[in-house]
Amino acid sequence: MFGRFILVLAAVLAGTAQGVQLAAEQNGDHKLRYRIVYDGTNGYATAINGTGASAGAGTRRISPLPAVPSAGMRLLPVGDQHLALEGDDGARNWFYHVVTDRWVAAKDFRFKKGFGPVAWSVVTLYFILMAGMAIHFMRKKKSADDYFRGGGRIPWYVAGMSIFATMLSSVTFLAAPAQYYMSDWRYFPMTIGIFAMAPVVIRYYLPFFRRLKTASAYEYLEQRFNAAVRLFASGAYVVFMISRVAIVTLLPALALNAMTNVSVDGCILVCGAATILYCAFGGFEAVVWSDFVQGIVLVSGAVAIFVALIMGTDGGIAGAWTMAEANAKTTFLDLRFLATEPVLWVVLVLAVVENLSSYTSDQCVIQRYGSVKDEKAARRSIWFNGVFTLLVSALFCAIGTALWTYYCSNPEMLDPSLPKADSILPFFIVSGLPAPVAGLVAAALFAATVSTLSANLSSAATALTADFVLRLRPSMSGEAQMKWGKLFTFASGIMGVAAALALAHCDTRSLFDTFKEFISVLTAGLAGLFFLGVFVRRVKGRAAVVGLVANYAICFTLRYAPLPFARPHVFLVGGIGLLVCVLTAWFASFVMKEGEK
Repeated sequence: MFGRFILVLAAVLAGTAQGVQLAAEQNGDHKLRYRIVYDGTNGYATAINGTGASAGAGTRRISPLPAVPSAGMRLLPVGDQHLALEGDDGARNWFYHVVTDRWVAAKDFRFKKGFGPVAWSVVTLYFILMAGMAIHFMRKKKSADDYFRGGGRIPWYVAGMSIFATMLSSVTFLAAPAQYYMSDWRYFPMTIGIFAMAPVVIRYYLPFFRRLKTASAYEYLEQRFNAAVRLFASGAYVVFMISRVAIVTLLPALALNAMTNVSVDGCILVCGAATILYCAFGGFEAVVWSDFVQGIVLVSGAVAIFVALIMGTDGGIAGAWTMAEANAKTTFLDLRFLATEPVLWVVLVLAVVENLSSYTSDQCVIQRYGSVKDEKAARRSIWFNGVFTLLVSALFCAIGTALWTYYCSNPEMLDPSLPKADSILPFFIVSGLPAPVAGLVAAALFAATVSTLSANLSSAATALTADFVLRLRPSMSGEAQMKWGKLFTFASGIMGVAAALALAHCDTRSLFDTFKEFISVLTAGLAGLFFLGVFVRRVKGRAAVVGLVANYAICFTLRYAPLPFARPHVFLVGGIGLLVCVLTAWFASFVMKEGEK
């Protein structure tokens, strides 16, 4: 289980010349090995870390030890990021935080846990308003086109915000600030990928998706290749969506459990049930408009968090910047040419592949820029999402760094028992914000979860109905299509929630890492199919399948097979798989003599 420690090394007295060595080792996917060597001449220590993501690698000088260690002292790992210095009498009087490099006396800790009645009232009011919106859309009469596409009457700015809210899930709300809090800004250039891909999507993909006027994007694959390619792509996408529902439900539930003391299972069930009912009865239009509201709430909450963090940092925004710059927390251009670390070119490869996959093969996104009245509005929605994503990504980056400066200034406000890095932002929401604001931000976290889940369920139901049921029964009435859509929404939601409940009682961190690797392979293959369809006209059905097989073979080999060379960073795997898919299919088209027809 992540966070369980299997080994605590006893203090080692290394002699008067070398001083006293205190060491601790943590078990789990992200192992933390820390050794503090006390130098009796100046009272400082050297910290040597192993493979742990929590503190980085290498050797560095750390803050002075608060007490002169003796052979009877021990260094004990606590939570994900703290070390406790236990005295000869067994008392843990001092704690060291490996991220901010701060020692804190146990008697000085002052933090709070759990929500009060005011925060709960704000959360309750928010969900009452969301329920009112759901009832409004449930009472409106709908055709099948209304249910699956919103009748083509969604305003461009609402569609753009919906794309943003769909792609920026609660996982991002939690994980992005935590990533920047733990390290620097090297992942921020990933945001520009949308601007690199937006002109390509608008010029080449948007026109034919708009001309299709179909509920499912995968219908194009049958027209371009064959029925087998369409059904495979649609089925793979549905599996992806159900798996994503499980992860997107579980991770916020873990955070909300830390914030509210409601059980993880309870958070999963409440959030899953509310989203399933909302999506099933409200249809696509309800999902898009709720995305619009929830996106605004989410960003408002993020702004409130940033302001509170800066106000609590020594020296305000100037002090935060000075502190962050002096400790290399603002570095974002790593120009080394390496394939094993997230340097600039590696991050940019992921940015291009990820956005190409999202905007050309993800039913969630395609369904949204196909819901507006014309192509001009669709172009606006894509650019609106791009600009908004850039601004909000910069905000999350700033929040992550501000979390670090805040806890550098207030180390006594951080709970040493936090189980993992992703808990840092939810913990601050509870302990560092006024109750009404904390309730609003918790509502934003719920909003992000509901937004992503509703988008996933809606797109999965749409793909199942259009690609499987309607294809077999093309004369089906619009009313029957809506019934099937509701049924598939319920079924997909129930399977996703059940998977989330199962994952809640497993080693969720390692499963999530494995899940992300698998998804990077799957989405790269789907993006490769659409790329072949648009740009490589000579490739037909059989060659496309050969390209997909090659994609899977190379991606799984790079991630899991023993290799005689250094394994490339996981960010590169999707890009390599996409390239192999396209080149293999193109070469296979010559071997199979498919050519132009």
